[in-house]
Formats: sequence, structure tokens, C-alpha cells
Amino acid sequence: MKFIAKVAGAFALLAGLAGPAAMAATLTFAGGSTTSLVGLPGTFNPTLLAGDYSAYNLGSMQRGATLSLSSTADLTYTFLGEEAAFNNAFGAYTTSPLAAGSLTNNGSPMGTSFSLASVAGGALKFAFNSNLGWNLFANGSHSIGLVMANDSKSALLLFNDKGRDGDFDDMVIKVAITTPVPEPETYAMLVAGLALMGVVARRRKHRA
Repeated sequence: MKFIAKVAGAFALLAGLAGPAAMAATLTFAGGSTTSLVGLPGTFNPTLLAGDYSAYNLGSMQRGATLSLSSTADLTYTFLGEEAAFNNAFGAYTTSPLAAGSLTNNGSPMGTSFSLASVAGGALKFAFNSNLGWNLFANGSHSIGLVMANDSKSALLLFNDKGRDGDFDDMVIKVAITTPVPEPETYAMLVAGLALMGVVARRRKHRA
């Protein structure tokens, strides 16, 4: 009975390790409307940080959609670019605005990022603001466009500030899920451990 209990416990541990990989968090969106960046009133031409953007369809975006996280995960927000005459800022937090990170288009170099650990599933808490009255534009605002990555592990947040030029390139922020995923070697070691437990148990049984 003790051996069975040990094996059951080991398999429970294996299931616990496999669970996060099998049910990894993703980014989702709801509401809003699909808009072609080509058809916007202004011209979408932000100065972007050099990089590979092939994972994103920059030809379209979701305007005014609410971005959510499917389950608890670590997130990283990165300032990728901007094209704005006004001072704009971006901030995100988890449970409290005091536990927040922030980026600005006139003070943060492109590529600057901050991370938030163990962000709960649900609608993300973030907002942009503009120096024209410091109005807040939170998740779901029609002043924010979303461009989702093909793997739903990241998204681009495109901000259209109070200048109302309609081009959604005044500040570009990338949000990405950065939760570590267990390596295959972890599972291999656990299986090897289970096999070793079986050998030891059989030897004890024969000795008895």
C-alpha cells in the first residue's frame, strides 16, 4: 500500500508539472471592431524598435476591444515605438495602482520594459494618458487598438492620443506572456524517478 501511495503521489506531481504546459495562459480579446490600419484617417507610421514583427498582422487591428488573460501568468510590457507631438504615458498594474510599472514616450528609451508577476486571469489593468488634460484611456477604450500575435502569447497596444489624428501610432506597447514553461528534461527526470522507485519497491518486495 505504501508503494501504491508513493506512485500515486509521484503521478500527481507529474500531472501538476504537465498542467501548466498543457493549459498555458493566452491573451484573448472581446468586443471592439476590426479596423484596417491602411484605411485609418491618418498614416500609421510610428518609429518602431528594430525587430521581427512577422508574428503580427499590422494590416488590421481590433479597435476598442478589451484584452484579457486566460489564466494567471507573468507579463512583460515593452515600449516599441511612437509618433506623437504630445507627452504620452502608459501604465499597468495587478491588484493595486501602487504596484505598477510605467513607460513614457518622452523619457523611456524604446525597448524599455517592466514585468508584473502572477497577473490574475481576466481583463488586464492598464491605461494610456495624454498631456491634453491627462485623460486616462483604459483597456477597452476606443483610443486603443489591439494587434494580436498569431500564437496569442503577445499583443501590440496601439494608442491614439488626444490629438485625434486617428492613426493609432502615438505610442506602441507590446504585452507578452513571459511565464517560464517546464523544459522537456523536467518530465524526463520525473519519469526516470518513477522508474527508479519501481525498481526499489520490487527489490524490497523480493527481500521480504
